[in-house]
Amino acid sequence: MKKNGHAEEGAVGSSESPDATPLAKPREIDLVALFEDRLPQTDREVWSTGPKEKPHHLWKKFDDFLIEMAGVMGTKILDSVIMRKRLAQWEWPEPDGLERLQQFSDAIIRRSRVGRGAASHPIKGTRWRDTKKAAVPELRAVLSRAHEYFRPRHRAPEFSELRASVMNEIASHPEDFPFLTTNASGLGQYLLQLQTAPDTESSVVRRRLVSGNKVRPEKLFDLWGAWATNHSPETFRVLVSKAANTPNTR
Repeated sequence: MKKNGHAEEGAVGSSESPDATPLAKPREIDLVALFEDRLPQTDREVWSTGPKEKPHHLWKKFDDFLIEMAGVMGTKILDSVIMRKRLAQWEWPEPDGLERLQQFSDAIIRRSRVGRGAASHPIKGTRWRDTKKAAVPELRAVLSRAHEYFRPRHRAPEFSELRASVMNEIASHPEDFPFLTTNASGLGQYLLQLQTAPDTESSVVRRRLVSGNKVRPEKLFDLWGAWATNHSPETFRVLVSKAANTPNTR
C-alpha cells in the first residue's frame, strides 16, 4: 500500500510463507506460481495440465486469488500478463465475468482507500501468522548484527545510521534474510517513517533501538504490520492472532 510512504506487496513464493500481505513495495511477481503454492498437491497436479484441462473449480479459485491480490497490489497487478488475460476473459465470454469485474474493481478501490487511511487492510486467514513466523527471527538477527556493528564505536548511532545499517545488512546477505529481502522496500519505508513518528509507542521503540536496548522483534513486526495495514498496533496483533484460527479466504 502507499499511505504516507506505506509499503505494498509482500510475496514469498513458498507454501508455508505469506503471499498476500502488504509489507513490501509492489514489484514483479509470478501470480501463477504463488497460486500454485497455495494449492494442495492433488490440485496442483491438475492445475499444471493445459488450460483446456483445468476444471472449473480451479479457475474459480484462481479468479478469487487474483481478486484478493488486486486488493493487496492495487493497479500494479495490471503489470501481470495473466491478470490482463483474465480481465479480457471476464469481459467476454466468462458467464460470471461481470461479477468478477465488479469484485476486481471493488478490490482496487478498497486498496486505494487503505492507502489514503480511509480504510484498513483486512486481516484474514493464516497467512499473517505465517508472515510473522517468517519475519520475527530475521528481524531479531538483523537488529543484533546492526548493534554489533556500532558497538566498537562506543556511541549510540543516530536512528538514520541504524536504519542504513539494517538495510545494508539485508542487502549484503540475502541468503540469511529471505523474508526481509523480499520485503526490504516495505521495511525500509517503515523505518524511515518510524524515524519521525510522533506517537509514544514509536518514540519508545526508536529510543530503545538506538540505545542498544533489546526491542522484541515481535513488537517491531506488530508496529510495522499495523502501519502497513492502517490498524492500531494492538488491533493488528489481536486480528493476526484471531485470523490464525480461521481459514484463508478472500
